[in-house]
Amino acid sequence: PLGVQDYQAYEFKSTPYSVRMAVSEIAARASAELRILARIGESESTVESEIVVSSRRRPVYRVRIRIPADLQLDTVAAAELSDWSIVETNGQRVLNVYFTSGQEGGFPISLQGRLDDHTVNQQLPLPKLEVLDVTQQRGVVVIQVDPSLDARLLNLEQCSTVLLNQAANWLTAEQRPLARMAVQ
Repeated sequence: PLGVQDYQAYEFKSTPYSVRMAVSEIAARASAELRILARIGESESTVESEIVVSSRRRPVYRVRIRIPADLQLDTVAAAELSDWSIVETNGQRVLNVYFTSGQEGGFPISLQGRLDDHTVNQQLPLPKLEVLDVTQQRGVVVIQVDPSLDARLLNLEQCSTVLLNQAANWLTAEQRPLARMAVQ
């Protein structure tokens, strides 16, 4: 009933008996593609993200995502989502997404949230999401800015700007006009 498969069976001729075993998780060979939309306003900034996880080796029952300290999640959505929680480990916040049954192939996880309050003329870190326990990940952050504001990227490290028409083909028609820049 739990979807557990027999691994080995033992027969014992008499009781009492004693058995010890070691159990470890089989590592999934999964990859992730992140699509992040950061909306920067005068007093409020939001983040929307779709993360497509692809699993080849075995079903995935849990996905762990490192999220920024200043991101307050409002919504986590996925097919067959069982539950989600945020834990703080070694000073970093990790979102755990649990599924009722194992997910195989490519499956999306959607996140929506708000970044902590800020003021105009304040430098903001680019929201960074990182899927843990995957062999490969790539992603794009598209930045939308309120028309009354100007924004520019500072101190890029381990990322580069890309042309919007190359990076943001997943944006809806309503999202495209306010998109100002993209980083991968």
